[in-house]
Amino acid sequence: MRSDLRAILALEVPVIVRVGERSMSLGEVLGLVPGAIIELPKNAEEELDLLVNNKQIGTGTAAKVGENFG
Repeated sequence: MRSDLRAILALEVPVIVRVGERSMSLGEVLGLVPGAIIELPKNAEEELDLLVNNKQIGTGTAAKVGENFG
């Protein structure tokens, strides 16, 4: 494998799985406490968004594995 390709494949980029999003006022954000529940306008059965470097590249579904999600 060429060294320039190896260098590209070694790059690290942020990967985000977005469950949902909601707009909140600064006052609402400042009022959050540990354990607070934030309601999202998305059902638990809907697809999740996969973002790489803050750009959506795909969607998928969550799968329960034991007590965890994957």
